[in-house]
Amino acid sequence: MQNGDLVHIPQDVTLVHNYDVYKTVKPVIGIFMGEAYNTHYMVYALGRQNKVDRKHVYPVGEEYGTR
Repeated sequence: MQNGDLVHIPQDVTLVHNYDVYKTVKPVIGIFMGEAYNTHYMVYALGRQNKVDRKHVYPVGEEYGTR
């Protein structure tokens, strides 16, 4: 993935912004912003930058097999 790519974050995933923790109640679309540690990505979603575990971030777009 590259910076600016759209990503899908499923329901029931933890997003961390500073010390604020939020668990998604429905799937969320965000913007990939880069790596944030070995196991997390930075994603802009829900109006803020969040750290999200890599295993819960999926690319969106034709080049990834979805339309």
